[in-house]
Amino acid sequence: MRTMIAFAAVLLIGIAVVALQPILAGAPIDNADAPGVFPEWLAPVGYFIALVGAVGLFVAWMRAKSTS
Repeated sequence: MRTMIAFAAVLLIGIAVVALQPILAGAPIDNADAPGVFPEWLAPVGYFIALVGAVGLFVAWMRAKSTS
């Protein structure tokens, strides 16, 4: 159960990063001459974090289901 809660938290963090990306994309960038510096890498990182959380949550759920 404890691992399920931890992976659910990781999943929620990933979803929050993806949800905040449009807000942060509109923020002023200090170095506007360098395209692709800040907002472009944020969404894939958020999706990866959410994927890790979802897979970990599924594996923890399957382990809990098989032991009971």
